[in-house]
Amino acid sequence: MREQRRKRAGRSLWSMFSLAGWLFADLLLALTIVFLASSASWVPQAGAKPSPPVICGLDGKHPQDFVLTVSDPNGLRASPPSRGTANRLANDLKHSQLKKNANRMAGFVEIFGGSPDVGDGTTFASGAIYALKHWPPAHFLFSSSTVFFKALWDGGINWNQLHIYVFYFLVAQSCNTSQ
Repeated sequence: MREQRRKRAGRSLWSMFSLAGWLFADLLLALTIVFLASSASWVPQAGAKPSPPVICGLDGKHPQDFVLTVSDPNGLRASPPSRGTANRLANDLKHSQLKKNANRMAGFVEIFGGSPDVGDGTTFASGAIYALKHWPPAHFLFSSSTVFFKALWDGGINWNQLHIYVFYFLVAQSCNTSQ
């Protein structure tokens, strides 16, 4: 009788491990199916629209720098500049050398205020930065993603001029990091 109990105990122990093995295999199969189903979404479907372009970094090879004569320099020196002053600055920018790059997006911008006085020049540049940050021109190259460097001074230009450096975002369908 003891012999039969040992055989039954051994069989139930073996069947418990066997069952656990099959449950583990079933669980692994279910996880594999879930993984494959979720990763299949990146495969383009026939007739699907291409993905929108992504920002891959800054284009350091083709920055644009120019001197802009501002129509309302005293308005930009006010603290803070008004919305009307910001609109006049936006209009000045739209008619500047930036219009040839209106389809691009500015990533990093440095603005130097012209003045014989360092404090006045940086105040002038600060006003321009404030205006572009708080009231970015609609449908133009400045956006909420644009980073403005601190206000700088340029003593070599007139009091009503801004020296602007614009570094554009590199935009592509996908970013190639192997280069």
